Amino acid sequence: MRKELLLTKILLQCGMGSALPAGKKKRQIIGQWALYLLIAVCIVPLLVLLYQFARGMYHSLSPLHLEYLAYDITLLLLSFTTLILSLPFAMSVLFLAKDIEYLLPMPFSPWQIAGAKVTTVLLYEYLTTAAIGIPMFAGIGVAAHHGPAYFLFALLILAALPVLPVIYGCLLGVLILPLTTKLRRKEAITTFFSILIVILSSSIGLFASYFGDALDNLDLVAIITGNSRLLMQAEYLFPNLRFAGSALENTAPLMLLLYVLTALAAILLFLLIGNRFYLKAVSGMNEVSQKREKLSAAEETRALKIRGIVRSCAAREWKLLVRTPVYFLNCVLSAFIVPVILLVALIIPLLGNTAELTAALQQMPQFLNMFHTEQFSGILMLTVFGITVLFCAMNLSASTCISREGSNFIEMKYIPVPYKKQLQGKMLCSIALSFAATLPYMILLIAAGTVILHTPVWLFIPGFAINVFTIFIVGYFQLIGDLWKPKLSWTSEQAAVKQNVIAMLTMFGVLVLCLLLGLGCIGLYLLRIPVYGILTVGILILGVLAFGLRAFAFRYGEKALARL
Repeated sequence: MRKELLLTKILLQCGMGSALPAGKKKRQIIGQWALYLLIAVCIVPLLVLLYQFARGMYHSLSPLHLEYLAYDITLLLLSFTTLILSLPFAMSVLFLAKDIEYLLPMPFSPWQIAGAKVTTVLLYEYLTTAAIGIPMFAGIGVAAHHGPAYFLFALLILAALPVLPVIYGCLLGVLILPLTTKLRRKEAITTFFSILIVILSSSIGLFASYFGDALDNLDLVAIITGNSRLLMQAEYLFPNLRFAGSALENTAPLMLLLYVLTALAAILLFLLIGNRFYLKAVSGMNEVSQKREKLSAAEETRALKIRGIVRSCAAREWKLLVRTPVYFLNCVLSAFIVPVILLVALIIPLLGNTAELTAALQQMPQFLNMFHTEQFSGILMLTVFGITVLFCAMNLSASTCISREGSNFIEMKYIPVPYKKQLQGKMLCSIALSFAATLPYMILLIAAGTVILHTPVWLFIPGFAINVFTIFIVGYFQLIGDLWKPKLSWTSEQAAVKQNVIAMLTMFGVLVLCLLLGLGCIGLYLLRIPVYGILTVGILILGVLAFGLRAFAFRYGEKALARL
């Protein structure tokens, strides 16, 4: 156990990287804590909404004598959220981290390595559980007028609640990966499960939004009483939640003790299974089996074909993004799937309210008569600009291109390729992803404007220019942010992307910058300047800003990389 705790401490220090203040200057420590304070302030509105939701849920169920459902729904929500968020992280920490090849030869038992890694994942998940669980339990406690004992029980339950979801995520990898020893790339399994989780979680949210308005028109009492065993069946996946719900509702110490004991039993069971199967799961994880295949003349010629330097750097960057599950999900897939989820989330509520949709379509001719074609053209171009900014900001490939190198950053220094060429290759990959993610929406918007709003067809030209210049602005702004302070010290790919504070700040900065540009265009229109004149000036400003940022990024990048 002492070795496991020591290993957990080392993994946390390596995983948190620059988050630890030890050995840093006072200015750097103050800057980091200022960033954490800014993030905390930004999530305060979400905490207030969760508090109000839990409080309102208890008040709605209390007259029906169904108060216990408030506890059950909150516990299930926390458990499923932890399971969804912890599964990709657990797969990355336990099986795809770079420290595995160093830990296996050390005098550690398999259960010690697996236990230390599970503890690391569990401690990280406490941040999410606390952020969601504390305001919800506080809302229920205030609504039910509970005493101090309730809040003490709630904290103890939150301390043990993430255990079972995290164990489920870790067991899935420990038991499945040993069965895939003959596959060429085990990372594909993690990518597949991560994509499946994203689709399932998005589908749950979309179905909830679709049926939410319909449920308001039905007898809620009949639904709950007629399906009283529905939550009990959902709790079969997390059987210890029954003890937790009883402990919260009745402030029962015995139920709390049984709940904690089930969590400890789950940890013990995982250590026993991990001691038996973890070594098989991680052995040969970085190895790739290769069949001896004879290449044809055409394949040999294509394999030996000389490429340009920038194209070679872009191809290397693309392979790194695609072959690493965490990078593929957060840097490639997010730029394509998140816009689709947002659009579907906007469309589904309209389909659920057919009466309101019909009334809105009937009033559409009157709405169209209120504006001129020139005004519609300006609104359309602003929409193209806003959607391009939003979708490009979700592409983290540029804002993490240096951080993703990690310990391999030294290769950028000794390969005989100038820094500028390497940065051009990275940006070529990022810009191509953003262009592929935003171009279909730009074409669809302008085509819909031409058909419905009767805007000019030639708006495709300024729309294309706005799309390209905006992609350049967002991409090079994110590159400058990563060059300024890259996160190179990490042992798990998860930390390079999801725990990269600078990447999040550059996303926020891009949105603020482009919001100011959009408000500037609206301000010029209020000064009665012609729309097409504003459009011309706006495109010129975007072009100058794009190429100015590009030149500055490469010049600054050469100095920053040489200094690192």
